[in-house]
Amino acid sequence: MYSTLLLNETNLPKKDAYTFDELLTDLEVGIWKEVDTRKPIGIYRQIIQKTYVAKLIDFIRLSRPGDFSMLDGCAIAGYHLKSLYEKIHKAMPAYSDMSSKTHLQYLQDRLEAAIKDQKRYVGEPPIVVPINPSRNLQY
Repeated sequence: MYSTLLLNETNLPKKDAYTFDELLTDLEVGIWKEVDTRKPIGIYRQIIQKTYVAKLIDFIRLSRPGDFSMLDGCAIAGYHLKSLYEKIHKAMPAYSDMSSKTHLQYLQDRLEAAIKDQKRYVGEPPIVVPINPSRNLQY
């Protein structure tokens, strides 16, 4: 999915490209409408929301040190993950039905764990130090 969007972004004019950020934003409008309106969340909608969170977490786990972590998709997914955590955190006090409340608490816990896990594995890029700093190599 991300690779197709990346291909579109690099090969189409900016105004015509559908970006990964736009995709996630559009998905979130539909998937999280109950949270935005503070309405009870039915069981089928809970399944969709849990699946979305699981896929978002899987995507940011790809950003462990390596080539894939250099792509903006991991940063964009991480941003959406943190924004979703904040959205759920703000909505929690408005819920009184046990099903929605426990569902949101579960998702909040998963998102928080993923954010902490991400901070542990993805820090600053390593500093590359030449093996022999006194040797001046020219290419």
